[in-house]
Amino acid sequence: MVSFKRYQTKSGSRWMFKVGIGADPITGERRNTTRSGFKMKREAQEKCYELELELELELELEIKERGNIFKEKELTLKKFCGTWLEIYENERYNPWVIPRVNK
Repeated sequence: MVSFKRYQTKSGSRWMFKVGIGADPITGERRNTTRSGFKMKREAQEKCYELELELELELELEIKERGNIFKEKELTLKKFCGTWLEIYENERYNPWVIPRVNK
């Protein structure tokens, strides 16, 4: 979530933005960051976009470091569905889904 806001200083009006940067891994609470001091809203939007791209790249690197649950390069639909079912059976599910899928 992003929000832009105009505020007043002695030297004139400025723009700021507040953007969500994900959840804290320990507490699970939302984390936000604020950047301010932009003369124009367009400047704030550009910096916000740059920050979001940077955060996306960091997230992609984090995912790559954890690894992929599907290690094989040649993954068939049958193998994918089997792995998905194993994971899904351990999570919450409607009991009627599994029998229909296994048919």
